[in-house]
Amino acid sequence: MKPLRLTMLLCLVLAACTKPALPVLGEISEFHLTTQEGRSFSKSDMAGKIWVANFIFTSCAGTCPLLTERMKKLQTSLNAGMENPERAPLHFVSFSVDPERDTPEVLQEYAKRHDVDLSNWTFLTGPFEEVSRTVVKGFKVSMGKVPVSAET
Repeated sequence: MKPLRLTMLLCLVLAACTKPALPVLGEISEFHLTTQEGRSFSKSDMAGKIWVANFIFTSCAGTCPLLTERMKKLQTSLNAGMENPERAPLHFVSFSVDPERDTPEVLQEYAKRHDVDLSNWTFLTGPFEEVSRTVVKGFKVSMGKVPVSAET
């Protein structure tokens, strides 16, 4: 009888130690965008990686630089103990929500201005329709289009 009790107790303990799987809240559909280096980049480039994403535009003077600085602090903290951050299973991705202004060259300059470590951080841009589909339908984040003539 004791072995049966011990087995049942062990099963209960092991069952209590397992964590439930995280819920899937949504799926990001395949996308094809362009990096700050002008290279093609898609969802498949992120396969097997955990990614931290944010949405910025380089002409933003308010929250975008703050988001970039917070991501930079997070990246610095997480990369601190890694020999090769570019091989880490963690990747940072900044999607430009103003792709008509934010060309790869502009994104490259933005990353340089903010002293971003690009070993595991990618800035993305592309055709407005593709960016909008990815951000709005994929990430469920709203974005709008500000006409170039509306710049102040």
